Amino acid sequence: MVSLPPPLQTLLEQAQSEAKRLGHPVTEKRHLAIALLRRYPTKVLRFWGNINEDDILRHPEFPPELGGQSVEEFLEMFADCTQDVFAPMCEQLRDELGLSGPPEDARVLFDEPATSHEQTHDTAMEDAEPERRTKQPLDVEAVRRCLLKAVVGQDDVIERVIRRLTLTRANLDLHPNRPDGIFLFAGPTGVGKTEFAKALAAAVLDDEQAFIRLDMSEYGDDEYGIARLVGPGPGYVGYNQPEGWLTTRVMEQPQSVLLLDEIEKAHRSVWHVFLQVFDDGRLTDGRGRTASFADVIVVMTSNIGAHEFYKHRPGFHSESDHQVVISSAVEKEIRKTLPAELFNRIDEVVVFRELSLDDVREIARRQIARHMSRLAAAGYELEIADEAIDLIARTNYDPTLGARHVLRNIEQMLLSELV
Repeated sequence: MVSLPPPLQTLLEQAQSEAKRLGHPVTEKRHLAIALLRRYPTKVLRFWGNINEDDILRHPEFPPELGGQSVEEFLEMFADCTQDVFAPMCEQLRDELGLSGPPEDARVLFDEPATSHEQTHDTAMEDAEPERRTKQPLDVEAVRRCLLKAVVGQDDVIERVIRRLTLTRANLDLHPNRPDGIFLFAGPTGVGKTEFAKALAAAVLDDEQAFIRLDMSEYGDDEYGIARLVGPGPGYVGYNQPEGWLTTRVMEQPQSVLLLDEIEKAHRSVWHVFLQVFDDGRLTDGRGRTASFADVIVVMTSNIGAHEFYKHRPGFHSESDHQVVISSAVEKEIRKTLPAELFNRIDEVVVFRELSLDDVREIARRQIARHMSRLAAAGYELEIADEAIDLIARTNYDPTLGARHVLRNIEQMLLSELV
């Protein structure tokens, strides 16, 4: 098996150290080696002596994609993010590769060719994320209308989410590389937490398909869960299998809503994976590919503290005071369950309120209207009286279970009668 010769190993380590100091997004040695091989193939090959180029591409320092027909595709994929890596490597390249001057690519990152590559970490990171400066302001009224149409009885939640997203979309966020918003939706079952997350994709991104959902109950095992998210690393079983599911999806949909459903059911090691996402807005998979979460809205849902809704029933307090008491109790339970380093990275912990009977009536009305359009397309003509809607809403109504009974009642009390 071919091994990296000391001169090239030293060169890559120096470049890696300098790239990290400058905050350059490409710091993996294998990516730096690919950049070198792509720009100076003949000069780099002499470090290996008389070794076939195909053998080099199969070297373990290189990702396994580098072989056969996928070589060109892989190099093309890294073309944009590796060109400017020569800026911190100019001195070493001149000395080690015997170049007469800095490579042309060394100036790609800068507006002026004469600009020195000595920059602060913050400036380098800004250059690595130019798209953050062109983010469009949030159309508050349009987003509000869309969310009010999709979610019933959670007006306060809508306003809190809009307030946070307005801040990030106005480029006033103090941490622009982090996700657009990191929310934890808590509350009893059936109150619209998941529907709200789905509606965000349509309301904010104008694309209801820009929605990525992870059922965190499937990530209760530490090693298996992490491998599913980011893919197994070198030396682990399955390294030659498909890449990590999450990193791949985010690379495909860099602007999306990521739903982490029932976050409390994931293994603690899986929680720690998301610390990097919440902190830096980046996640690197087992193949060394880095996915950016800078334009992702992260929504976690949780049933932690749902029992508080049973303990604190409405009494002499007003509805708003009652919700304050519930929210405080639920947030206290969440703090006990989630590690502090994860909880402190959440932008907004929002506790959904229980749905009143009037809320459930409105949900029933909207669901029936949706089914009516489908029935009309199938040749049915129906008129639904208000009394029928009220019956569907009231039957099996339980404020602690939300509106989950509505669809079941529509099927049993309405649609089954048409068969």
